[in-house]
Amino acid sequence: MKGYDFISVPQIAGLHHEAMKSYGVPSRIRDLALLKSAVAAAQSVYTESRGDLCEVAAAYAYYIVENQPFVSGNKCTALLTALTLLKINGRVWQLDEAAVADAINAIAEKRMDIAALAVILRTAVGPEPEPHYPERREFRRRHR
Repeated sequence: MKGYDFISVPQIAGLHHEAMKSYGVPSRIRDLALLKSAVAAAQSVYTESRGDLCEVAAAYAYYIVENQPFVSGNKCTALLTALTLLKINGRVWQLDEAAVADAINAIAEKRMDIAALAVILRTAVGPEPEPHYPERREFRRRHR
């Protein structure tokens, strides 16, 4: 897939594990197929719909929240995944933490969709960077 680096199932599982570890909660995947489905659905926003990076990040968050692939920490992992996707693709964000938490909760409560979350992310990130991002190599190295 040209254009963006995507986040794989093992990388999301690693993000989940680190997040749960910081809270002292066990990291457990409830259903691997649901996680794979969330990743495929998010990536199809780019490959099928030609969505921009913020739409893809929003889709990762949306489908992780919707599919609930983890025993606990789905909303936290959804947010971490979306923000990590932006970071490894060279985007810097300035988010209002309360607004983002409200947005993730709104997805869980079926009051927000991918497009609305993408708008929030778009307003929080800077312009598209040049196509070379050293953060990508570091992320791949740590999360293989």
